[in-house]
Amino acid sequence: VLTIKALRPDLTASAAFRERLHHEVGLAARLNHVNVAQVFDLARAGDVHYVAQEFVDGLPLASILGAVAFGQKAVTAEVAAFVCAEVCAGLAYAHGRRDERGRPMDIVHGRITPRTVLLSKSGLVKVIDFGIGRTVTTMALDRVDDADIRQLAPEVVRGEAADVRADIFSVGALAYLMLTGRPIYDGVSGT
Repeated sequence: VLTIKALRPDLTASAAFRERLHHEVGLAARLNHVNVAQVFDLARAGDVHYVAQEFVDGLPLASILGAVAFGQKAVTAEVAAFVCAEVCAGLAYAHGRRDERGRPMDIVHGRITPRTVLLSKSGLVKVIDFGIGRTVTTMALDRVDDADIRQLAPEVVRGEAADVRADIFSVGALAYLMLTGRPIYDGVSGT
């Protein structure tokens, strides 16, 4: 079973965006870890570009946090720690990947947010959108939702080159959000 994600035409209209997306999704397709939703293909049908990835039977962390906030309850420290540990396990795997020649692949997600972390009905935590997240953030930051921007590392928000530390920052921002119900910073300036 797959999930098909159609990409917005305004993003894929740019040849530079499509080239970057193909590169990033190609790297993401080489990831195979229990905490990373498998990416299978990037394809095109007419003018619509789409990504085929593993179907995760569950909900995005954002939906769960919304329900928790609505009920005026907090995520327990144990749950927050579990979610962050599982996200970190997937990220550590991706960050440590090497190519056939033993060279680091330099895979960075670049957009760890409550929308890119899924909690499955069976209790798995999966990071989604490897390849998509970094490309959208790098090439089209003006099109990234304000709620997502508040989870990103300042260098990512400023459009600067990011490394694994950006993902680590975002996991910390996720932990802060789960434990306090508030984003780590309110503005979108990256400070």
